[in-house]
Amino acid sequence: MRLASDYLEARGATLEAFLAAGGEVVADASRIDRSHRREPALVWWFYKPGTADHMIADHGHPFHRVRYLGGDAPALHERRFNQPRDSGVHVYFVRHPEAPWPEIAADPSYGLIISEGETRALAGAEHGLQVISLTGVDCWHRKGERELHPDLAGIEWRGRLVYVAFDSDIATKPRVGQAFDGLAAALKQHGADVYHMRLPAAPDGAKQGLDDYLKRWGVDAFHALRQSPETTPAMSDADLFSPNIRAHEEYSVAELLGRPVAPVEELVPGWIERGIPNFIAGPGGVNKSRLALQWGLCLNAGANVPGAPAGSLTPQKAPLLYCSAEDDANEIARRTQAICGALKLQKPTQGQFVICRGVDTALVVMKESGGVEARPFYFELLERLNAIPGHKVVVLDSAYDFVRFAGHAKIDEDSVNFFIKVVLQSVCDRGNCTLVIPWHPSQAGSERKSMDGWSVAWQNAPRRRLALSAVKDVPDTYELSVVKRNHGAPVDPLRLRYHEGALMPVAALPDDGKLEEARQAVVREAIACAKANVPLNRSRRHSDTVFKKVEEAIGRRPSKNEVNDWLADAVRNGELSCLDGAKGRKAGYYPPSSAHELAREAYGASVKRS
Repeated sequence: MRLASDYLEARGATLEAFLAAGGEVVADASRIDRSHRREPALVWWFYKPGTADHMIADHGHPFHRVRYLGGDAPALHERRFNQPRDSGVHVYFVRHPEAPWPEIAADPSYGLIISEGETRALAGAEHGLQVISLTGVDCWHRKGERELHPDLAGIEWRGRLVYVAFDSDIATKPRVGQAFDGLAAALKQHGADVYHMRLPAAPDGAKQGLDDYLKRWGVDAFHALRQSPETTPAMSDADLFSPNIRAHEEYSVAELLGRPVAPVEELVPGWIERGIPNFIAGPGGVNKSRLALQWGLCLNAGANVPGAPAGSLTPQKAPLLYCSAEDDANEIARRTQAICGALKLQKPTQGQFVICRGVDTALVVMKESGGVEARPFYFELLERLNAIPGHKVVVLDSAYDFVRFAGHAKIDEDSVNFFIKVVLQSVCDRGNCTLVIPWHPSQAGSERKSMDGWSVAWQNAPRRRLALSAVKDVPDTYELSVVKRNHGAPVDPLRLRYHEGALMPVAALPDDGKLEEARQAVVREAIACAKANVPLNRSRRHSDTVFKKVEEAIGRRPSKNEVNDWLADAVRNGELSCLDGAKGRKAGYYPPSSAHELAREAYGASVKRS
């Protein structure tokens, strides 16, 4: 009991109040649950507000947490607090005469304080404060959800003053700050007036929680802090993104001329710039999502990306976070297994998939003229990213699943600009990541090489925008082009073909000899046509015999584009000559040794036929 009493009194509470609140002191915590260590501990039993009924854990037993009393310096891997595995999350409402919870929950004229840790609630009640304690800064919601926890949802929040008083280390822990932003946004959506109460560090610089503050300075100092400039309204949604709206900077010409300039950083040279949103534009059905996944898996494995303009460089490595709002786990698994098999990628030790089909994945709601409302998934995404060390590559599949446009915001330049340049860039900056985002252009834009549409801002706001389009008349073949590369030289388009589940550069595909047979069949037929005075001509429809001969060689009918490519190869190889039309000479493909003679004969034959 002495250990328990000393621990509580050091934090502004008493053993008597702890026991009256339904707590228990045990000499061996493992007797409560086998997952606990064999040490003395405080057992915090959680009760439904205003009752003696236990909250029930996910595994069906009364919910509790223990605080070990074996000293304040546990081994590196040991926890001071513990709860049984798979017991879930609950919110702590202290049983105390100063906390009539049913009345408080129904009456929004009561102000509330939200803190972290059970002793904060007990110490607050001892000082006449109504404190709700979370078991961790992220525990205002259930795992995998972003709505308020059901324990909190029963409170009437509209019009209520809420002071969030997390420990003082919020100033040095970005993850805690992001948890605060998420909680504040959720409370504001329920109508609460939320304030950020910044507790100072202890005089020696150590972390200070609400219980420590009350013990050290008393409740009057707490109320003075609550009313001081250190306590501010939680940021509006527009203010939330203000760190990414940078003030202008001024430099002289001489300063810029003397400034050391670092090279542009790229995760995939020529295609993906590091630390910004990168868009892959294209109509439906051209495998944008598969290409984004393929690049992400290559970066996750530290492998070269097939066909990259500078593929000989040392490959980059970055953990993948793939957020799929369009496909289920089975489809993502099929694609992932096929790509890893086709590219022979090693089994990864990092990388995550978030399958969120059917879930609200909007980061924000964009309103006309740049108005913005942050949504829970924005905070969940940042929370996930900051739990992964290093720089990440993030695929958001696809763009319109991660933003909701109100009214005509989708075609409003201010709204689109703010979404791309501020909201998405804030994810890159705060989450230390690069975004790759498949994006559907408008129907009219899909027919243009630029793959644009909806608003000029969709074309101008991204600093890196790629286009993926199907190659006409060539099965399973696509052309990847760089439409916009603000910080680099133009990159030549690349043809990709769907092969064994991956998108491979056409030039890198394995050749079993059939394509060479097809090319030779086209050359033979071109020579035969030239000798028959009906030469093949790139600008005219080829004889059906050409397609039949190739189909016999490779087992499928080729496209006109493929035939033209093989003819062009034959000219480069010196197997054919391509003559332009002129007086007394018919345009077309001919054998080099007799090209001009045959061209004159073909011209004469055409004159006779006419």
